[in-house]
Amino acid sequence: MGLAAIVSCGRKKGAGFDGYAFVANEESRTVAAVDLTAFSVKRHIPLTGRPTAILAPPNRKVVYALSPLNGSVHEIDVARLAVARRIQVAQGAVSMRLAPDGDALWILCRLPRSLVRVDLQTMRPAARILLPSEPTDFDLSPNGGLCAVSFGDAGAVSMFQLAGGRAGRLIPLGKSAGRVRFRSDGRQLLAGNAAD
Repeated sequence: MGLAAIVSCGRKKGAGFDGYAFVANEESRTVAAVDLTAFSVKRHIPLTGRPTAILAPPNRKVVYALSPLNGSVHEIDVARLAVARRIQVAQGAVSMRLAPDGDALWILCRLPRSLVRVDLQTMRPAARILLPSEPTDFDLSPNGGLCAVSFGDAGAVSMFQLAGGRAGRLIPLGKSAGRVRFRSDGRQLLAGNAAD
């Protein structure tokens, strides 16, 4: 009787979060869908490449996984926990960002050196901006108008209007340009010098 009283007076166990966490597994070439109500893997979703990054647009019931080694993006249907569509945008990619309006992905590509806009309705390339050197990182301004790309070995950064369709002049930083990020108001760009 005493034990029953202690248990009933204790805290109720939490129900968890009704949703999934998606984890890129580069070695196994899968994306793990983790059920957050049970804290267990619901399914390993096989891909045709080695994923390193995942994006989840807030207005869609899909997630996107980037496989840089083969330059492909996989669209994963959250309801079915399966690949719905796939596109190869280049022979090699670096990273991806969601456009602020949520209608496109921008993919930074190494082979060929370019920035590619993928329309999420058609899952096809909608624009390609050629880059002057091998890129290291990029970011989009909060309003989606500006883009900044760093070029590690060239030790420089380029900032330009996406609507213009071409990269801007190189701004020297030093020996090795690293990550770039726009400030939340889009009025300044932070750029890392990896060498220093």
